[in-house]
Amino acid sequence: MRGRRHDRAEAERAVDETVDRYGHLDIVVNNVGGAADFATVADISDDTWHHTLALNLDSALYTTRHALTHLIPQRSGRVINISSMEGRDPDPGLCAYAAAKHALIGLTRVLAKEAGPYGVTANCVCPGAVETDWFTEQGPRAARVLGTDYHGLVRHFTARTATGRLTRPEEFAAAVLLLASHAGSGITGACIPVDGGATV
Repeated sequence: MRGRRHDRAEAERAVDETVDRYGHLDIVVNNVGGAADFATVADISDDTWHHTLALNLDSALYTTRHALTHLIPQRSGRVINISSMEGRDPDPGLCAYAAAKHALIGLTRVLAKEAGPYGVTANCVCPGAVETDWFTEQGPRAARVLGTDYHGLVRHFTARTATGRLTRPEEFAAAVLLLASHAGSGITGACIPVDGGATV
């Protein structure tokens, strides 16, 4: 469901509407993210810092916290948070985004320990640079912070990988599907990189 998930009321409403529509809740995928702007630690504004953390971290907390009121009583469920390779091995110029994605990994691991006794798993997927419209649209802004252009940014991310290419959306989706499935029921507290070996 789309919307402003970093707004607590809207995040809770999304959970409630899902339960109203389907009668129950089994899987939560927190796939809200992005950067308000790209900046170094020395240059970042307070607004950019707070907005980027809210977008990437508050949204996951608000949605998950409300979802647990359904998942814990039924003693089953999956929470899958979408972090990033920047949460494992950050690039310069992405300080707020990297900090938020690091924190999301920590939140996921705590949740795995807290919710595990109730049959709820919690995991992270950490994609690399994925060939999406968002990457094409936002890439030039990130490139400027790194002192290059869009094509230079693609070369930068490609050079980091063992596969020599960007991640494909279907590869990223496959990891999410595994964690959401019965086959993934024994996996919790994991941070799965889908980045072509960029963080090896």
